[in-house]
This record gives sequence, structure tokens and C-alpha cells, in this order.
Amino acid sequence: MKYGILMHKKTRNIGDDIQTYAQSLFLPSIDYIVDRDYIDSFKSENNEPVALIMSAWWMWRKWNWPPAKCIIPYLTSMHFMNWGIDNWGTSIKDEILDGIGGEYLNSYGPVGCRDINTLKLFKKHKIKSYFSGCITLTLPKMKKRKNKKEYICVVDVPQNIIDKVKAICNQNNLELKVLTHWLDDNNQKLSWNKRKENVEKLLTIYQNSKCVITSRLHATLPCLAMEVPVAFVTDDINCDRFSPYKEYCSFMTNEEFINDKYDILNPPKNSKKYITVRNKLIKSINKFIDETKNINCELDLLVKTIYSEE
Repeated sequence: MKYGILMHKKTRNIGDDIQTYAQSLFLPSIDYIVDRDYIDSFKSENNEPVALIMSAWWMWRKWNWPPAKCIIPYLTSMHFMNWGIDNWGTSIKDEILDGIGGEYLNSYGPVGCRDINTLKLFKKHKIKSYFSGCITLTLPKMKKRKNKKEYICVVDVPQNIIDKVKAICNQNNLELKVLTHWLDDNNQKLSWNKRKENVEKLLTIYQNSKCVITSRLHATLPCLAMEVPVAFVTDDINCDRFSPYKEYCSFMTNEEFINDKYDILNPPKNSKKYITVRNKLIKSINKFIDETKNINCELDLLVKTIYSEE
């Protein structure tokens, strides 16, 4: 079996590349790069089957579903975006989960959902599904290094939080690293190897910090996986993407952080609630790899859907 990684080629958010990186660590080989937003038009060499871990944020481009038939998917860590024409220029919302869109998911399911809201939506459309957690919870620890000075990371938080952390750092001989997950347009031109290098560099910074304060889900979850103390700070406390992860970490509003809810000098250890989810996800993905790696047969013997290309 050949393997692909799912990449959002035009992303300006390194969180997308972190998810791709997490996929890549499970694979015995990376034979194809599959563009997430054009997954329906992917073509393999001689129409050979390509196994693909489908962990991603879906669907920015809802016309481009279901995936090409040469893809043999493992449906896990999926987040479904239910936005419609008011947001991204398509009239399709969750109708994509009916008809052949839902048939595809049920044919290769059950579907592992990244968040509870996606799970509820899939259940509403009678799609076999369960909560799998996010694939970034499976990340290993990065290399530990000896720092000249202890440092704290703040990632995409408001200026008043940066100012507060900076003042504490200055008073306690700590370094402050102000980071962002936003990328410039040049990221779209980078090869996967360069993107991978950038991901590993960022994760290594997180790994060796005293703690991380962030509004980013894909800074929070890697920090949980790497056992780095993390504070998830946001005023968007009801965002459906954050459930159940706000139960897994120090979760608070911006105001609560400003009012000293989180002690950055003595950051609390993260909750262990995520570990069961992490272990089950690792086990399930490894099972998919074990079941596919020795397959060597024609695509027609593997396809589970019955609808035509037309």
C-alpha cells in the first residue's frame, strides 16, 4: 500500500501543518501529498490505492467532496465546518452529509470526530461516529535542551496579556517569547520537508518552555501531548471546537488570566484526562497502518462506495 499525507497547501496557519506532521509520524512511507481542499480531484499513479489519515478541518470547499476513489481513508480526528454562503461563498452547509457525502462516510466509518459538536452533527445525519480526539494529542515529546535562561511562550494572545507576562518575566529574570501561528504567504510555496522542519522547530520551542499561554487549539493540544504546562486563554469560551479540550487543560478567559487565575511562575501540571483519548487514538491509527501496509491488490477490491464518478 502507498501512503499519503493530507496537506492544506494554501494555509496561513501552522496549526494545519502540525496536524499533517502528526499524521506523518504514523506512516511507513510518504508517497503522495494530497491537497485537502481538492481531495476529489487527487490522482495517483496508475490509479493505485493510497491510504490516507483524514484528520483535518472539513469542509472549506464543500463542492470537492467526496474524495477521489483511489483514496483509502481512515476517518479520524475530523472537524466539520458547518458554515455556508454567508461565510465562504458556498450555499452548501450540512447538506454535504446527506446523499453520496454521507454514504461515503458511512461506507468507510465509523467516523472519529475531533470535537463534540462535529459528533452531534454527524449523529443528526445518521452517520456512524464517535469522539476520537485530535491527532495532535498523539505527538511525541520533542528534544529537550538546556536553555541559557528559562522562558515563557505567549502565542496569539491579546496585548494586555503579553504586557502582563512581560512584566512578570522582567521581575523574575525570565525570557519572554512572543509567537504566532499565523504564517505569511510564502508558506504556500514551501515543500513538505521545509514545513516539517518549521513545525519541529516550533514544537521544540514549546517543549522547552516553562509554560505556554495561548489562544490556539493547536498550541494547546501539542503541549498536552508533550506534557508542557499550558494555559488556554480565550474569550470565545463557547466555541464548539474547544469541547471537550477545555476540560483537559487550564482554561480561562482573558480577564481571568489578567486577574491571576494562572500562576506562570509555578504553572500547574496539566490534567491527565487526555491520556485515555491519546492512547486509544494511537492504537486505532496503528491498527489502520498494520491492516493496510501489506495490501497489494487492485483498487476495485478496496473501494467500498457504490456511486459512480459521474
